Amino acid sequence: MVGVKEFSGLQVFEFVYLMVLAFLPFVIQIQPIAYTVLTMVSIVTSITLYKKVRYRPINPHGRTVVITGCDTGFGNAFARRLDKQGFQVIAGCLNDTSDGAAKLKENCSGLLQVVKLDITKAEDIDRVLAVAKDVTGSRGLWALVNNAGVFTFGDLEVCPMEEFHKVMNVNVFGALEVTRALLPLIRSAKGRIITVSGASGLMSFPGQSAFCMAQHSLVAMMDSLRLEMRPFGVKVINIQPGNFVGTTRQLNKTAIEEWQSTLEDRRKELDEEIMSAYGQDYWDSQHTMLSEMSGSSASNMVKVLDAMDLAIKDVRPQSTYLVDGGNQLIDFGNMMIRLRLLLPTWLSDFILTKFYTRRQMPRTLNEKNK
Repeated sequence: MVGVKEFSGLQVFEFVYLMVLAFLPFVIQIQPIAYTVLTMVSIVTSITLYKKVRYRPINPHGRTVVITGCDTGFGNAFARRLDKQGFQVIAGCLNDTSDGAAKLKENCSGLLQVVKLDITKAEDIDRVLAVAKDVTGSRGLWALVNNAGVFTFGDLEVCPMEEFHKVMNVNVFGALEVTRALLPLIRSAKGRIITVSGASGLMSFPGQSAFCMAQHSLVAMMDSLRLEMRPFGVKVINIQPGNFVGTTRQLNKTAIEEWQSTLEDRRKELDEEIMSAYGQDYWDSQHTMLSEMSGSSASNMVKVLDAMDLAIKDVRPQSTYLVDGGNQLIDFGNMMIRLRLLLPTWLSDFILTKFYTRRQMPRTLNEKNK
C-alpha cells in the first residue's frame, strides 16, 4: 500500500508535470512571463555555476580531523571517506570494540586512530584532547566534527523526563564540552567546527519534543559560536540533514524493533488519566509513525557526506548546509522549513499535524467541542 507521503509526492509530481505541459505554449508566447521564467532559470543556473567555480579545496596533507560518534552512521562513513582522501582522522567511538570501530581499524590507513569517546564523560574528552595534541603538535587541529548524538521519540507529556535529560546531555552539553576542550587547538590552526544538527534544529515536529528541543539548542549554540569565532578566523558550520533516519542507527531496522519494546514499556508506566486522555489510537499509531519515518528515509547518506566534505575542504564553506533527504520527490520536512516564514502559523501547524500524527482526537474532547 502506498503511504500518505509517497502518494502526495506522486500527486505533486504529476500535477507539476501536467501544468508544465499545459502552460508551456502560453508561457512562450507571452513575453513578460517568458522573460520571468528565463530570468529565474538563469539565476538558479548562475548560482549553481558560481558555487562550482568558487569551490577551492584545501590540501588534506598534514591536516587532522576529530570526529565524534564514529561507531555507526554519518561519523563512521565520513571517517572512512576522509581517511581515503589523506586526512589524519581521530575517530571517537562510544565503544572502541564495536563492529564499526573494528571495521575502521581494519579497513583504514595507519593515519586513522580509533579512540574511545563518550562525550558525556570528562575523562574520555581529556583522552581525545591528549591524542589530538600528540598528533597535531604545533600545527593545531584542522577540524572538529560534532556528529555524536541520540534520538528519542514521544509527545512532551509522554516522553520520560530521563529521556529529556539524556538527549540534552549528549546532543547539547556533550557537544559543548568537546568543542570547548578542542577549541584552543582549532583556533591555533584557524580551523573549523562542523556540527551535524539535523533539520529538527530548524523546525519542531509533533512527537519529537525532546529531540527538537535539543537540536534547536545545538543550532543556537553554534550560531553564537560562529559569531564569536570570526575574529580568530575559525569557521563554524552547521550540517542539517533532512530525512536520513533510516540510513543511520536512529531509525534503521534494528532501532525500529527496539523502539517497539520501548514504547510498550512507556505505556505501562503512565497513569490512567494520561492513558485515557490520549486514547488507544495514540498508542497503536506510535510504532507505525516511526516505521513510516524510516520507510520514507533516503536510501543512502551520500548527500550528507558530500555536504560534510564541503564543510571540511572548501576554502570558503557555507555557514549552513540544509540537505534534502527522503525517498520521494521532495523532502517534506525540509520543504516546510523553507516555507515556514511564508505560511501563517495555523496553516503550518495544520499541515505538520496532518502529516506527522496518525491518532484521532479523543472522544471526550470531541464531545466537549460540540
